[in-house]
Amino acid sequence: MSTASFQAELSGLRELITRLENPTLRKMLTDLPNRKEVHALISQAIAENFDKEGPGWTPLKASTILRSVSRKIRREIRQGKRQIEGARKILQRTGVLKKSVTTPGAKGHVHRVEGINLMWGTDLVYAAIHQHGGTIQRGDHTITVPARPYLKLSDFWKLEIETFALNQALTLIRQYLARAAA
Repeated sequence: MSTASFQAELSGLRELITRLENPTLRKMLTDLPNRKEVHALISQAIAENFDKEGPGWTPLKASTILRSVSRKIRREIRQGKRQIEGARKILQRTGVLKKSVTTPGAKGHVHRVEGINLMWGTDLVYAAIHQHGGTIQRGDHTITVPARPYLKLSDFWKLEIETFALNQALTLIRQYLARAAA
């Protein structure tokens, strides 16, 4: 089974850890990426990709939208009561893919913390083709699926996550020093 995933490294935290000589502090800081708050930030960042449909995702073809929405919506589109654009969000027909990458514990969800590196993704069968794009052979015809990278962090989210981790690191260091001084 293939996995669609990305890795994020908290480089500022790595630099801070390498400068510390105290093994207890190093261990405390190395555990930071495994905190639920970091996971929540990553989930929020990925959910934003789905909500904004990108950036840069190829729009759905009208035929894809019409095949995948209810008869009522198809009728409203044909009657001019509803626009085809926005009738269905990209990669969200059932919501399973989005849930698998934004909800720890959901079907297909994969995350692993190795040191301060985070690996985040999904092992749903169809996830990788949507992330990377490619072609699918279906009998006598080929379907081309454009890449729609939903597993990526924008610069904004990278900074948010790094800032959170460093602020938590400073809090842990202060608490450790206060206990040591007492």
